[in-house]
Amino acid sequence: MNHPKLAPVSLAAAAAIATTLCTTASAQSLYSTDFASLDGWTVQTTCTPGYEWAADATPFTRACGAPAFRSPPASLNFNNGVDIGGPGFHGGAAVACGSVTSPPIDLASAGADSILTFWVSLEMEIGCQWDALRLIVRPAGGGGEYYNACLNVQLSTDCDWQRFDFPLQAAWGDVEITFDFHALDDWVNDGSGPFIDDLSIEVPTCGNWSKHCEGVASTATGTNAVLIVTGSTSIASNEFGLAGIDFPNNTFAAAFYGALPDALVVGDGIRCIAAASSYRLSIAPTRDFGRPEWPVDLTAPPMPSGQVMAGSTWYYQAIYRDGPSFQFSDAIRVTFCE
Repeated sequence: MNHPKLAPVSLAAAAAIATTLCTTASAQSLYSTDFASLDGWTVQTTCTPGYEWAADATPFTRACGAPAFRSPPASLNFNNGVDIGGPGFHGGAAVACGSVTSPPIDLASAGADSILTFWVSLEMEIGCQWDALRLIVRPAGGGGEYYNACLNVQLSTDCDWQRFDFPLQAAWGDVEITFDFHALDDWVNDGSGPFIDDLSIEVPTCGNWSKHCEGVASTATGTNAVLIVTGSTSIASNEFGLAGIDFPNNTFAAAFYGALPDALVVGDGIRCIAAASSYRLSIAPTRDFGRPEWPVDLTAPPMPSGQVMAGSTWYYQAIYRDGPSFQFSDAIRVTFCE
């Protein structure tokens, strides 16, 4: 599924509506790499020799037009220097697969939960039933998985560099991060493959909010419904709120929030927050201008387990009626401060 980009008018409106948030010291970094080299990452190739993960800039010229790295001089990518297996439109391309795993990373050292952030550019089939790119987070040395998420269900086919954010818990201690690629079949493997760059793990800055995932264009408006923060992310002030932009006019939208991200196709859109971790807020009218508003009382969560605390990070999204079906807004990530 393609995810349309936000129209400039929506970004301008967001800037006009959003108010100043509380600020604190810079985020604390637990780990970062721009993949100028593998630098302790371990490569495993299990399918076709010659196709593997590497830290380089090949192919430097990609058919889709995107650069081979987000920041020079290299990225982490999977191919043979050209493609991920060759054309094979009627079968016969190489079936390529392999994984690359980070050195152990101590999440407990900061004494607070953190965010794994990285950027991805894809030139391959999308949808996870072909050419699947997966993120796996597990205890260092093996064991059960904290994440095993297919990434390319969220990405468009235009090859642009796009950002991913995943919350990590300090209680997990030492972890390993694995990126696993599998072409899954011997058809249409002539793209340059998955490219990953600028990976970091940081304890987020309090009082910060950013986009978590894109929405899908409404059938009623032709644009993405956008969610923004209004008021303050300070717990003490209790002036936090949400507002919507470019929702369909004269209908209703319900906001919800949760602790864990997701990427599940539901209705005509994508639910970006895991259902098991989510809590429903109020229903708001979109009125004549497609701008619902949700004042949020941080002292009165829908359930005790949904209590927002200083230093915690939560994900917010809205669901709304869209013609005969229903649709989701984009989703945002919010970190709260004292």
